Amino acid sequence: MSGGLLSLSSLAVDSDARRLFWSDSGQRRVESAAYDGSSRRAVVVGARLQVPVSVALLGRHVYWVDDSAGTVERADKQTGAGRVVVRTRLSQLTDVLAVAPADARCVSACGRLRCSHACVVDAAGAPRCSCPPAMSLGADART
Repeated sequence: MSGGLLSLSSLAVDSDARRLFWSDSGQRRVESAAYDGSSRRAVVVGARLQVPVSVALLGRHVYWVDDSAGTVERADKQTGAGRVVVRTRLSQLTDVLAVAPADARCVSACGRLRCSHACVVDAAGAPRCSCPPAMSLGADART
């Protein structure tokens, strides 16, 4: 990637596809590129895209906030097709975060533990209780 950015306002990482996505409010577009900067492409561009200020990824979609239009929109992250306005009439929204539904295995395993604060599941699928910063688990490893 060799420049061409006017006003980078957000960055999202697609670790599965090994691509970066960003919004450029100066160029009025959402773009992506491979981790090494190659294969740069405009994903969403056009007259209806006014001031994209934030991007997020979930599944096969890229989501963005259009600050000028007061909308949250989404499109296919590979092609930009299927553009949909998700929410309208939003004011002063500057960021978007996409969250996947909980994995049933995680909910099920954590439900049995009855943690006082948080339950986390490691890569092997084993649940354990965890605490916020400045706190520690008691002897029961749950509270």
